[in-house]
This record gives sequence, structure tokens and C-alpha cells, in this order.
Amino acid sequence: MRNSIRIVANSIAANSIVARQIASATLTLTITLTMIVPTQTAWAETATLPIPDLTTFSTPEESIRIGNKYMANNKTTQAIEEYSRGLAKLLAGEKSNNSTPNINAASIAVQLESYLQRSTAYQQSGNVAKAINDLSEIINLDPQYKDALQRRGTLYLSQGNFQEALTDYQRNSVLNPQNNSIADIAAIYLQQGDYGNSILEAQKALTLNNNDSKALLTLANAMEAVNNHSGALTLYKQYQNWATASPQNRQQAEDMGVVASKIAETLLGLNDTENGIKEGEKLITQNRATLELIQKLLGVYKNQNDTENAQRMEKELNKQQQNLTSKQQYDLAVTAFRKMDYEESLRLTTLAIEQNSNARPYRLLKIQSLIYLQNTAEACSEASQLCADGYCPTISKLQSTNYCP
Repeated sequence: MRNSIRIVANSIAANSIVARQIASATLTLTITLTMIVPTQTAWAETATLPIPDLTTFSTPEESIRIGNKYMANNKTTQAIEEYSRGLAKLLAGEKSNNSTPNINAASIAVQLESYLQRSTAYQQSGNVAKAINDLSEIINLDPQYKDALQRRGTLYLSQGNFQEALTDYQRNSVLNPQNNSIADIAAIYLQQGDYGNSILEAQKALTLNNNDSKALLTLANAMEAVNNHSGALTLYKQYQNWATASPQNRQQAEDMGVVASKIAETLLGLNDTENGIKEGEKLITQNRATLELIQKLLGVYKNQNDTENAQRMEKELNKQQQNLTSKQQYDLAVTAFRKMDYEESLRLTTLAIEQNSNARPYRLLKIQSLIYLQNTAEACSEASQLCADGYCPTISKLQSTNYCP
């Protein structure tokens, strides 16, 4: 009896194992067939689904890495989109839970890096305004972010916004006295015609680093501007010696044609006419002479009643003026204004504005030139237009002095 029961139990167990194996095989076959040959409805549904954009699943940190790869391949538009995608995720995360906002140090660090990289992409794509906005976001998050202050100051300077640039460089020089912000401050003072402060700041920068090439060249230019020709000549030659001391210095140097032109100009300022003309003519032959040097040679030839060479210099001057950038035209306009040649200042400033109508310093100089030329109506019209574009102090001042109605 016991044996019969054991045989039946074994038979049932064997049948159960076989049944499970059959069921498992059937299920596997069914799944396989379903995957290989989907139903018509399922196929129709999946065929209409878009291919997923895998970058949408990336973290903000991965967005930075992806954006950097785009930048390495000069794909600035895609890089900007990727940095923006990461920033959007970060900012959305901060707002998702008001009770515990995601403002920890790691999140801020990623934001800072994203804004910094995107500002570089904007700058490379030519959108300086948005590059400045991103740097401002960084400074709002971290007022002591030195690299952002330096970069924003440089961008302000490229737009002719000297006061904003000066403020950023001054803040940066306080945070990091050893960097080149002090030389930048000296350069801005030079551009503003504040030669005394330019000399002081350049000397301060050279005290910290006697190989600061920007400070050295700025000091030379400031010395020349205050008619310290001998001091300027020494500094220009010192700069030349620094630039030729090593290939690395040569790569970092300003255009050596500019420095050589400055030396020729300084020689003329020292009344060393023979050597000044010799150096100047050599640079003209090499197409390396600056406009300022050509103008000085023109003046020398006129004083010598050398009509032939004077006419040659006038042709050279006209040829070069056709290829000036708006910044170069503005710089020449400033020089003309300081020499009280207001008509030339107005002409050059007008040309600069045609290329860059948003540069406030250009428009202010045009108004000043018009005032000194006693062209009241046009000066007031220009000031009113500047006010309409968001800057009203000039028209208010002119109205308070009864210059404009």
C-alpha cells in the first residue's frame, strides 16, 4: 500500500515538473514571437514615436561636459543650448520645493560654471550683451568671483563703456592685487585722458611685476601724452627689448609696428627730425606705420614746405582711414578733440557711430564736439535721442544750463 502511494506521488511530481517546463517554454516562445512579430496596432503606435533626444536626460553637470565638447568643435549654438538646458534644470530644481530650495554649495558651483562657459560661447558667437549678462549672474551669486569681474571688465572695455570696465577692474584689483587688473586700470585712465592717474597706476603695476608688459606700454604712452618724450622713448625701447627677449614674449606683445611708430613719433617730439623721418618712412614702406605717425610726418613735411612728400602723406592717410574700426575712429576722434580740432572729432565720431550706434561714449563725444562747434540744434537733438535710448543725464544737464530748451 505504501509503495503504491509512493509511486503515485512520484508520478504526480514528475508530471508537475513536466507541466512547469512546458508552461515555461510556451511563455518564452510567446514572448519571443511577440517581440519579433508585433501586432499591427503595436507596430503602428511605435512607428510614430519620435527618436528620443538623449541629452534631455543628462544632468546639469553632464550638460556642461556636452557643451564643452560642442565648444571644442566650434559649435557655439549647440553649446549655448546645452548650457541653457543644464541651467534650466538647476533653476527649476531650486523652485520645485520652496521649503527646502536646492541652493547648496554644489548646486551654486555648477551654476557658476554653466554661466561662465555659456558667457564664453556667447562671446565667441558675437553676442557680447548676453555674455555680459551671464557674467553679471555669476557676480550676483559670488561677488568675489575674480575671473568673472576680469572678463566682464574686458567686455565692457570692448564696447567703450570705460566707467563700467574701470569699476570691475578696480574691484578685481582689491581682491587680487597681483593680477593685471591694475595695468588695465592704468590703460582705461589713459583712454580717458587722465594721464596723471594712468602714470600712477602703471607705476604701481610695475612695482608689483616689473615684467608687466601692458603696464610698461601704458606708462610709455602716458609719458608721451604729457610730452615727456625722453622718458617715453626709454620705455618704448625697454618694451621692444622685452618683446624680443623670447618667442613667448613676442607672441604676447602688442603690434610691434605700433611700438616702432611710437618711437618714430617720440623722436619727432624730441625734434630729432632726421631720425624720426628715417624711422617713419621705413615703417611706411613696410606698411606698419600708424595713422598718428603718418599725421605727424604730414605736419613735419608741411612745416618744411615739402609739398611733394606732404601730398604723399595725405594719400597714405586717406588710404588707411578707410580701413579703420569704430574703436580706432573713436580713439582718433578723442585725440582730435583734445587738440581742439572739433570738426575732425565730429567727422571721426560720426564714422564710428555709423559702425556702432550703441556705444554711448561715441555719441557723447559727438554731442561735445557739436557744442564746441556751436551747433546747438543738432547737439540738443542728439542728446534727446540718447535720452530716448535710455540715457538722459546729458540732456538734463544741457537743459539745466539753458543750452537746450
